[in-house]
Amino acid sequence: MGRDRVITDTKQFVSAAFKIIDEQGFDSFSARKLAEVLGISHMTVYNYMGRDALLNEVILMGFEILNAGIVPFSELYKSDGGDPRRIFMVIAKELLRFAQAHQNIYRFMFQNRLGLQHEDLRVRRLYSGGINFIKDVLPDEEREKVQGDTYLFIVLINGLILGYLGQRHSVTDEQCLANIARAYELILGHHDGSR
Repeated sequence: MGRDRVITDTKQFVSAAFKIIDEQGFDSFSARKLAEVLGISHMTVYNYMGRDALLNEVILMGFEILNAGIVPFSELYKSDGGDPRRIFMVIAKELLRFAQAHQNIYRFMFQNRLGLQHEDLRVRRLYSGGINFIKDVLPDEEREKVQGDTYLFIVLINGLILGYLGQRHSVTDEQCLANIARAYELILGHHDGSR
C-alpha cells in the first residue's frame, strides 16, 4: 500500500468534514469517508485531529457562516438609533436562510446530540451567545429581562425551522417567515423600544 499524503493544514479536514455532513448528513459521516475525500488512510484520520475536536470545528465553521450574515445587521442596529432588539428577527431570518442552504449542517448543529459539545468553551459560547449581539447597548436590568425571552424565542424559532426542514408542517418559505415574525411579536415584541 502507498504512503498517505501529508496534510499540513487541519482546515482541510474541517472543510472536508463540513462538506460531507452538509451533502450527506451526519449519519453518513465517517473517518473512512473523510479519508477517502482527503486521499489518506482511514487509519490515520484521527492522528491529525480527534473526532470531537473535528466535529467542534465543523460547528464553529457553521457558526462562522451563520454569523457572517448577522454581524453586519447587529452593528447597524447598534449604530443607527433603532431598537437593537430587532436584531433577533435578523438572527431568526439568518437561521432560516442558513437552514435552507445547509439543511444537514443545521440539523447537526441544532438537532443532533453532537451539536452540544460542552467541553469546548468556544462552541458553548456560540450556543448561548445570542444576547451578545445587543448586550453593549442595553442597560443591565433590561438585558436580564430580555435574555430569558430571547432564549425562548430562539428555541421556538429552532423548532419552527426544524419542522419546516422536515416538512412536518407543510409550510412555505413565506409562511415560515410569517410564523417567525409572529413569534417575535409574541415573545419579544413587548421589549421593542420603538413602540
